[in-house]
Amino acid sequence: MLAVGRRGDAVKKYLRERNPRYGDWEFRGNRPGEAVAVGVHPIGTYKGVWKLFICCVVDTYSSCVSAKVYDTRASIDPTEILERARDFYDGFGLKIDRIKIHMRPYKNAERMIRLESYLEDYKVDEGTEADIHWRKALRLGPDRTRKEASGFVRHFSRMAKCQFFDPIYRPRSVKLAEMQNDFDEWLTKYNQVEKLLGYHTAGATPMQMIETAQSARSCSELQSEC
Repeated sequence: MLAVGRRGDAVKKYLRERNPRYGDWEFRGNRPGEAVAVGVHPIGTYKGVWKLFICCVVDTYSSCVSAKVYDTRASIDPTEILERARDFYDGFGLKIDRIKIHMRPYKNAERMIRLESYLEDYKVDEGTEADIHWRKALRLGPDRTRKEASGFVRHFSRMAKCQFFDPIYRPRSVKLAEMQNDFDEWLTKYNQVEKLLGYHTAGATPMQMIETAQSARSCSELQSEC
């Protein structure tokens, strides 16, 4: 039994190192839109835009993502991405119940007040109590990586960097507007076509996860009416 326990701990440690989502797995929702992770993560340095950051809203259930790229940290506006995600889930008749934010506080106090007031207004408008977790950025860890974003955000950012940003924009110079247009097209393909490997997605796309959950919800409502 002891050997099995040690083996299980080793497996969990391996998964957390390979997939940062497991570090925040307790926050995962039970339906699409129930719990979303919001964060900012640096992507790297590219010709024409210098430093690049990505601000994204990740659905912890379906892995559906709304994101935007920025070339300066001061220009990042999470409320814009949250509003886009809110409109998306409203189209399915879903509400965002829990929001977990991991990002560095703004040096400008007005930007922080704007974000906090938006979240307060969001809770009042939706009529549900949302759990807002505001966390300050941590310093560089022993592995020289910044832990300022949630595991879901870090996982998506790492994948976007390897599959989209580095192969396309590392060799050549590009403008931010052009990069954003190409990123929007890639993000649409990711949400609708890309099959995600993992035991909770089982090779389904994020949109398939949402549609399956909606079908199950409709069936349960019909059964309850009968």
